Amino acid sequence: MTENEARTILQDYRETDNDTGEEYGYVIQECCGKDGEGYVFRCKIEGVDYDTLDDVMRNLPLIAVYPDGTVVNVPT
Repeated sequence: MTENEARTILQDYRETDNDTGEEYGYVIQECCGKDGEGYVFRCKIEGVDYDTLDDVMRNLPLIAVYPDGTVVNVPT
């Protein structure tokens, strides 16, 4: 898998908020490198206004994408 293929998978990926039922995706900010056969990206969550969050909540999530289409949040 190439980085561009991983980007495409992540750009198409959607999650559902358990509390609100709303769907959201991720906006890729940068590629942080590889994890085995996958790629790790620092992302913003769609629809979140990061300027209004306190410093602790502004940490952007790391999301890993693997060749089989698996998308996981990487603990920091």
